Amino acid sequence: MAPSVSNSTVPCPANSGSVFDGGWWPRSWSAIRRRSQFVVNVVSNAGGSSLNSVLQLLLLLALGRLLGKSVFATYFTACSIIAIGEVASDFGTRLWAVRRFAGAECARQTFRYCVSNKLLFTLAAICVLGLLPLNTLPFSALVLSLLVATTQPGSDPILWYLRGRERLDVEAALVLTCRIAIVAALIGTATFGVQLTTLLLVWLACNVIRMLAESRLEICRPLFADTHTRLRFGDVWKNVRDVAPIGVSLVLAPMFTQSALLFVTVYGTDTSVTEFGAAFRLVLAAGFIGTSIVVSTFARLSKAIDGHDENAWQQIIRTKLLLLTAAMAPICIVGMLLSVPVANLVAELTMKPDLAAAGEVMVLLMPGLYLSCINMGAKFTLNAFGLNRQDVIAMLVGFLTLAVAFQVTSVLSLPIRAALCWTSGELAVLSCRLAFLKTQKRLQGVPITLIGSALTGLVLLAGSLHFYG
Repeated sequence: MAPSVSNSTVPCPANSGSVFDGGWWPRSWSAIRRRSQFVVNVVSNAGGSSLNSVLQLLLLLALGRLLGKSVFATYFTACSIIAIGEVASDFGTRLWAVRRFAGAECARQTFRYCVSNKLLFTLAAICVLGLLPLNTLPFSALVLSLLVATTQPGSDPILWYLRGRERLDVEAALVLTCRIAIVAALIGTATFGVQLTTLLLVWLACNVIRMLAESRLEICRPLFADTHTRLRFGDVWKNVRDVAPIGVSLVLAPMFTQSALLFVTVYGTDTSVTEFGAAFRLVLAAGFIGTSIVVSTFARLSKAIDGHDENAWQQIIRTKLLLLTAAMAPICIVGMLLSVPVANLVAELTMKPDLAAAGEVMVLLMPGLYLSCINMGAKFTLNAFGLNRQDVIAMLVGFLTLAVAFQVTSVLSLPIRAALCWTSGELAVLSCRLAFLKTQKRLQGVPITLIGSALTGLVLLAGSLHFYG
């Protein structure tokens, strides 16, 4: 197997040539088709994600009104565990799989590796996350949360296949349909005053039904084609070792994102958990466009790197980060201006007056949201180049920064501390990732001045609204 120029620790044969290979006419028509599919991918994924954000808001309002304060608080904790477990249950297999599915490898064989990896890593996640000091869930709720996580769209090998084939339009339709069903089912179940475990069981059932429906689609038939090759334990173990470097960095990312909420869960009251949890969920939901842009460009970036096309990968990186700034900076500005009215509306609709204080927290979280989206783009860039160990170091620096900031800001209220600490940690992670890209001579195409200017403006606006708004 010929090594790729990406120096990736995960073996992935190079594509037959640059994404711009061929004669003048074939190249131009191919570029047009790719650009058209890219636009379709971004628009469909962003559209589906925006509708999902609306659904999450409706779910938050409904559960806040229907559930007691204690159950509502543990629901936020379960969502944090699900976010971590969604990545831990495949431990980096998703990026390896997308690159394999985007190439010429046997889809069926890759799919079988994905399933075997998920079984192993899901069992490991249950054992490891159960021992984390930040986990405050009962064991039964923890297991159900991780089963929900391993069946979430982000950890679904069938959807990885669609992503690798650049059919995010089909993926968006499937995921949106499932999420509508989940929101309806959870709201309907919550009307009976149930506990958290019942909600998680309903959530899990919806995910399983979605996966069964996916397996019947014509476009997914190659995943279930007959093959005479049998998986051997040695092959599976080798594949697990191959994806491990990616997995460490991927698992640390959601752990870092959710660590602020888990800190509040451990050290705070039900009131502070619901206040910060509501603010955090609403802010993260606003990042749907950023996720769509990054996910839609990963397969194209991998092909350009594997195809030795330096101009192509530089252009993809620059376009990705420009789009992220152009989309997320206005969203964060509008979000800061509307945070207090939205929080007051949520408090009124859920009949929980304490949630009105979430508006101030949301204002301080918005610069962190912008950093988080840029960070996602930088992270996937590091992963595409195979710089996974450097990404792990960047995440560890972020954890250290967050922990130090948490101690330094002890005079502030817990939700405000968590918001400031998360933003500080995101800035530290981004700084390290950009530094590693520079040392590896991969910083070309990154609009550092634009990113810095946008961040400075957002921080100044957030500070002004916090102190004088």
